[in-house]
Amino acid sequence: QIRLIKLQYQQGPSPNICCRMTLHKLSVVLGYTALSYMWGNSSSNKISVNGEDFWIYDNLFDFLTVQSANAEFCRSTYLWVDQVCINQSNTDERNHQVNLMSKIYQLATGTIVWLGLP
Repeated sequence: QIRLIKLQYQQGPSPNICCRMTLHKLSVVLGYTALSYMWGNSSSNKISVNGEDFWIYDNLFDFLTVQSANAEFCRSTYLWVDQVCINQSNTDERNHQVNLMSKIYQLATGTIVWLGLP
């Protein structure tokens, strides 16, 4: 199983990034987009995942901020992001999910490569 997130649309720039996380069987998951990005140095940015605070790296926060202002992206895109969709504090789960990563990327309907803000 994998977790996917869906961003909540924010009209205009907003520091309050909210998303909904859902659990899916990898073999029957609907279309999703995988995100490839560089983690960065700091995890000082807070987002809300299913109403709970979640801390993420700067580069991911920039991506989510940009995309949360894109209504079409928020409406139609399920997103797989390793930092959010893998429980990083559970070593067994993290190791299992890391072993699935090539399959996760292969089964994605697309992959976004985020190099950072211009």
